Amino acid sequence: MIFAFSTYWYLYLAFFILIFALLYIDLVFLNKKDSVMSMKKAGILTAFWVSLALLFGIAVYFFVLWQQDTYLVSGKTIPSAVFAKTIFFDFITAYLVEEVLSVDNMFVFIILFSFFKIESRYQHRVLFYGILGAIVFRAIFILLAAYLLHFTWILWVFGAFLLWTGIKVLTTNDDHSPTEGPIIRFLQKRLPLTKELHGDNFFVKQNGKWLATPLFLALCAVELSDLTFAVDSIPAVVAITKEPFIMYSSNIFAILGLRSMYFLLAGMMPMFHYFKYGLGLILIFIAFKMTLIHHFAPDFPSYVSLIVIIVILVSSLVASLVFPKTKKIE
Repeated sequence: MIFAFSTYWYLYLAFFILIFALLYIDLVFLNKKDSVMSMKKAGILTAFWVSLALLFGIAVYFFVLWQQDTYLVSGKTIPSAVFAKTIFFDFITAYLVEEVLSVDNMFVFIILFSFFKIESRYQHRVLFYGILGAIVFRAIFILLAAYLLHFTWILWVFGAFLLWTGIKVLTTNDDHSPTEGPIIRFLQKRLPLTKELHGDNFFVKQNGKWLATPLFLALCAVELSDLTFAVDSIPAVVAITKEPFIMYSSNIFAILGLRSMYFLLAGMMPMFHYFKYGLGLILIFIAFKMTLIHHFAPDFPSYVSLIVIIVILVSSLVASLVFPKTKKIE
């Protein structure tokens, strides 16, 4: 571990200050009122978050470059210029993988917002607080993953899980919604609920009693959805980098841009019907990178992984446009 917390605690502190400052700006200035986010605004914000992630990756590159002349990695002395490039490509690759997995998560968001009848103008509020929860839960998952990496056999376990997940994505049509899960069903039965939305409130007081609104149930479903997808995303990012700081920062930057990307792509998602196959192939490639490639070719270049993932992703999107989904004749 290069970015040990005991040594680089100030780096982690600066990162958290940056993230919460961005969230404050997003909540207070970018989304002051409950309104439907236009495609134009969603596109501008998506470009902003992606550019910010790229700038952060560049900043990390120069930080690594300037800290030391050489780095000791896996018993080998590596020049800072070489190691800085590796860290940069690891961050960008991890960020891209997390974005791809996040796009898959958006299909679930569409289902649950429809299920709870959440109006578009309130969806961004649910997603915002969902992001706050994700920041905490991803930190816990990544700390656990970093601890488990002390056991070399865990890479094979993670790899096998990703391989199974990738094959499952390729061979099944899983439209399961988190609204069907036992926790949501339990909350629906046991939690005092209102039948209708009350603006952007998660709770309202009626007849002296506090009641949860469908907006709160939607928030619970978003959090459960993120926990479910974290089971895939954390092993995936572990296959790319063993640095907890890079794991976490790439995850968080992908999550930060999730809301604007959701409103940008929500209407276009049905067009990309081959996206799931691209996602499945990416997970399978990452599984092999984590296990066989890591074992037999430990010096496998980071930029090659990035190129492979981009080629698979672009191919799936192009195939969706070239071979549009035909409508079934009833």
